[in-house]
Amino acid sequence: MKIAVFKPTNIRIDNSFATGQHIIFEALNKLDDYEFTYFIDDEKTNFNGINTKYLKIDSIKYFLQKVIRKVFKLFYMNIPAYKNLDFSQFDVVITDGIHYPLISYLENFQGKIILNDSITTNYSLDKKRVDYVNKYFKDSIVVVVNDKIPTIYKNNNLKLNTYTIGHAIDIKKINFKQRSYFNGKLISVGRLVEEKGYKYIIQAIKNLENTCPFLSLDIYGTGPLYDLISEQIKELKIDSKVTLFGFIDNNALLEKLNDYDAFISHPLEMSYIAEAFHMGNMEAMANGLPVITTDCGGVPYVVKNHAIITEQRNIISIEKAIVQIMKDEPYYTQLSRDSRKYIENEYILEIIINKWKLILA
Repeated sequence: MKIAVFKPTNIRIDNSFATGQHIIFEALNKLDDYEFTYFIDDEKTNFNGINTKYLKIDSIKYFLQKVIRKVFKLFYMNIPAYKNLDFSQFDVVITDGIHYPLISYLENFQGKIILNDSITTNYSLDKKRVDYVNKYFKDSIVVVVNDKIPTIYKNNNLKLNTYTIGHAIDIKKINFKQRSYFNGKLISVGRLVEEKGYKYIIQAIKNLENTCPFLSLDIYGTGPLYDLISEQIKELKIDSKVTLFGFIDNNALLEKLNDYDAFISHPLEMSYIAEAFHMGNMEAMANGLPVITTDCGGVPYVVKNHAIITEQRNIISIEKAIVQIMKDEPYYTQLSRDSRKYIENEYILEIIINKWKLILA
């Protein structure tokens, strides 16, 4: 079976596609029954173990497409901007979900189409978009990463066959460390952008200075808010408690997890985005780190009752969660143990691969 993966969202070596979904496709590609090819337009990007076809862009058509879409507010545009896009030799094409203009390239594809969707923001879809998708893709399959997305589809009258398959967690790379006592060392990983909610976490650390004097937070990640977050830390005079470490390679991160007592994230739902899966939470859980996160987007659907879920933008809620794992040692120990078991039962590579096999059959 020949399978094309067409322009996966934000395809970069260091993001959740590489750490979550690519390892699924790479593993399937090693089997005799499957041959994967990635269609991408960045020649600097390369994924080991997968054939790659680099797309050439017709700059004039690409420019026209962007202008027309912006002026007329169209989400799709059937003006082929890629010079060498040919799926005729493939049995299956996997592409991004209903929210992207790229699906217009598949209107006449005769094989199996899998729309690979992770958009979890609550909003109403334009009727033209809904009618378009229902017309051309009603027989397609949509693979989503959380159980909230099918509800969004239903609320918007999208008639699509959806299957929930989360990202795979490669537990062979993640050591399990049972925690039994919270020593105050928190770790967080993510881009330094507004939707990651770091200002709320940092303020909570400041507010807990007297209650938890031993508390510290190490943040790994880069982004446009680096200077602003650094300034907040200085203004609150908690330089000795909160440290920004910048970018860290995923393999190095998985080793670093062993040095900490809990993982904290605070994703926020924005008008344009909501966290769909949060690989950081799941890798931390696989390591045995109790996780404190939020009710943003698909996050509570993914972690379920195996993490502490706080209210978005609620600093007091963050403080209560930290105090809870500090004071309630049995609960802290249980979170550490059960989070690893949850990953092993639901998200290990072998389980996710089998789910994909059923979809591809």
